Amino acid sequence: MDRATALDIVYQAIDVVNGLRSETEQLAKTPDLLLAGEGGALDSLALVTLILAVESRVSTLAGAEIGLLDDSDFGEDAGGLRSPAALADLILERLAA
Repeated sequence: MDRATALDIVYQAIDVVNGLRSETEQLAKTPDLLLAGEGGALDSLALVTLILAVESRVSTLAGAEIGLLDDSDFGEDAGGLRSPAALADLILERLAA
């Protein structure tokens, strides 16, 4: 899987989250959107929804099960969950492991 595909998976997951939000709360699909951490666009429930949608799509496309949440992904800056670009990089990292 390449980075563009991984980023597209994140955008598809954002579509899932947007389907649960009002028209005025829609998230833009940009690589640098602040998803999590201080000032992030997602609350904990929306973040879990996003992660589950990403993991499901990766499983379907790559035929591999990955887990995107571990202790290092949480904290003040939210690590690999901070933005769509960071999440795409995390997908590639977990697939390579």
